[in-house]
Amino acid sequence: MVGGDGYGSAVVEVGGRDDRGVPRTYSIIAGTLYGNRGAQAMTETAVGWLHSADPAARFHVFSYYPDEDRSRLRADVSHVTVWSSTPRALLTRLLLPSLVFGLAVRVFGRGALRAAPR
Repeated sequence: MVGGDGYGSAVVEVGGRDDRGVPRTYSIIAGTLYGNRGAQAMTETAVGWLHSADPAARFHVFSYYPDEDRSRLRADVSHVTVWSSTPRALLTRLLLPSLVFGLAVRVFGRGALRAAPR
């Protein structure tokens, strides 16, 4: 559950597993570990805080500098996966599949989502 007080602070309830018993997954977009020290600090703090509250959690960080960020991760950090959030990657890997599945839902109903990747 995510809430806030209207002044920029948020209360986030974390931990546990979903209804299927799968560990929770968190995604952070526009975070980076390279180039922008402010974004690096915010990303590391968010992942560190959430991981300490939910040790089984998995994290997906969508970065503008995916290759550099992957090289900065320590080998023992297996709970973080870095993905590209460059405009090209967002268009080809996120927007186009979203449009295809959105069209499939309109044509075939919600059952079409069973074919969506998880």
